[in-house]
Amino acid sequence: MRSRSFHMVAATLIAVAQLYAQNADSSGDNLLNGDYFVRQVLMTGTTAGNVTAATSVIGVVTFNGKGTYTFKGQSNSLASGANASVSLTGTYNVGSNGFLRMQGLADQTVFEFGGVGSVGPSAFVASATEGFDVDIMIGIPAGSNVSNASFTGSYTGGSLDFSGASITAVRQATFNLTSNGAGSLGTVSLSGAGADLGNTQLNQTAANVTYTLSGEGSGTINFGATATGQLVSGTKQFYLSSDGNIILGGSPTGFDFFVGIRSLTSPATNATATGGYYMAAFEDQVDPTGKSVNIIDAFYGSANATGTGTSLFHNRTQSLQFNVYDFTYSSQYSIAANGTIPSSTGTPYQFAFGANGQAFIATGNTAGSPPLYSLTLGLAMPKFSGSGVYLSPNGIVSTASFAPNTNPIAPGEIITLFGTGLATAIVSQPSYPLPTTLGGVKVTINGTPAPLIYVSPTQINALVPMAISPSNGVAYATFQVTNNSTASNSVTVYTSNSSPGVFANPNAVGAALAEHANYVPISASSPANPNETIILYVGGLGAVSPAVTPDGTPAPASPLSTVNDQDVHVDFSGALAASPLPFAGLTPLFAGLYQINVTVPSSAGSNVYVDIGTSDGYTSEATMSINSSGAAVVTATGSSKMAIMQRMARNSLRGDKKAGLQLRAR
Repeated sequence: MRSRSFHMVAATLIAVAQLYAQNADSSGDNLLNGDYFVRQVLMTGTTAGNVTAATSVIGVVTFNGKGTYTFKGQSNSLASGANASVSLTGTYNVGSNGFLRMQGLADQTVFEFGGVGSVGPSAFVASATEGFDVDIMIGIPAGSNVSNASFTGSYTGGSLDFSGASITAVRQATFNLTSNGAGSLGTVSLSGAGADLGNTQLNQTAANVTYTLSGEGSGTINFGATATGQLVSGTKQFYLSSDGNIILGGSPTGFDFFVGIRSLTSPATNATATGGYYMAAFEDQVDPTGKSVNIIDAFYGSANATGTGTSLFHNRTQSLQFNVYDFTYSSQYSIAANGTIPSSTGTPYQFAFGANGQAFIATGNTAGSPPLYSLTLGLAMPKFSGSGVYLSPNGIVSTASFAPNTNPIAPGEIITLFGTGLATAIVSQPSYPLPTTLGGVKVTINGTPAPLIYVSPTQINALVPMAISPSNGVAYATFQVTNNSTASNSVTVYTSNSSPGVFANPNAVGAALAEHANYVPISASSPANPNETIILYVGGLGAVSPAVTPDGTPAPASPLSTVNDQDVHVDFSGALAASPLPFAGLTPLFAGLYQINVTVPSSAGSNVYVDIGTSDGYTSEATMSINSSGAAVVTATGSSKMAIMQRMARNSLRGDKKAGLQLRAR
């Protein structure tokens, strides 16, 4: 079971009481300061997909830049009705990397998690993923001395509307707005579908659409008389961000929201999507045949776009039907000149970029089976820089998956830290056990030294100590690098008990690092065979038995250290491998490298994604060649999310997790 490929890896719900003592990073609280227009839509219900409570709020949040806020606005709920005046106070935290934790408006017993972007400026997106609520919250900074003339030019927008808070009456629409700066938007074309309108593609128009704006940038937009057959109609509250790049709104008496971004001013290319984005979404998957469970979910997360037509995504998804989990996946695409990416690329979303590439909107593929109604807003992450020993606030990632920074780290996982001035020279591990000082460099996680594999001025590979996990009461991991007695800035990220990733060549997106039973690497010239048991090298599977101590010690060959998580499974683009797996645990004689011995299903295609699932997460990034003549070639994974959600719902996974094992401190 010993691998000869490890050198390739090395080079490259209320939580339990003890979690309250650990605070989120608040070093970036001043990123949110002053008045913000906010829209939140929240629902909760049963695993059968029935909404039992719903609330929407709209109004103005005033942040003090020091961790507290006040809110004044309107609320609409199934319980108390519409147009209730709301005035409340709450707390928030913003990390040095823009991570946001904010006490909710519609439900103050839960916290919203998300990120603060650079556009707006400092607009934010969030979702309450750590309880039983399913929601989205969007905030945009208010301006001053705003008039109708402040809103000019073209905007690309999307709308999601739950009429009467019913998930079987959901409607989705996309539209383009062109304002004359004098209160008129003319005739607006609407494209979308409604679950109560036949789930078919509709193309409609709204004539003589008008708007008003004043003060800090608030007003109304009138899409015409309310009509049951229209995708968007009636009068909505309407907001404009202080930089003019984002519009936001919804009906004070409804459970809808719309968002728009300033259209691109020049033709787009793949380079339009470059760098990191924070994002949040609200979704409804409706099966008109009734053969599967209707699923309502929401997520926050992030994306890392390469600028070359490839992106890595992380969604932390909460649903009425199943518990929260982390989903990472890759996507390959080609951005059209108008800034759009159609869902035909294989993902269940259509993307539209705007604001000079600093924001995007994604809507669901309602023509899919089952239809997906969804609206996502993505905001470019702030650009960070520093001098001396500098750890990039967005530069802590899994070495296996390279998933973007909202994806949590796991105990026993090999991770990569990026920055500048991190070391004075390139030094690799000299021997086992792994040292906690290498080339004069130390890395601490919550003050605990991390075993080191590789250090250089711009990159460090380290091992997460087994104690850094929610099961040990650790919800946040704060990193600091010390280079020859000079300490870096601190960066805080999330933790999970497992965070699966598959090592690949090149990193994250590419051929999975896997071998035949004779240790010959699997490749296009030496593909895996159906019914063959292969060795797959992965990361982030979490705690093992027997435990390997101290951290950095190589795993034993006898007895083997197997993962404690009994839910580890593998599928090949949907073809699920037989369970239980022959082996899932640490690779003998190595530290931090996990392996899975898995039998390739006879139904696997010829060019597939190797997907790994655990109790906490699911990853779909690496590919594999399989000797399966005539099988379909699979080139995208986005549709996997819908299949995963349906499988989770069928398995009735929603319920109380053991306190502290799954949910973050609130």
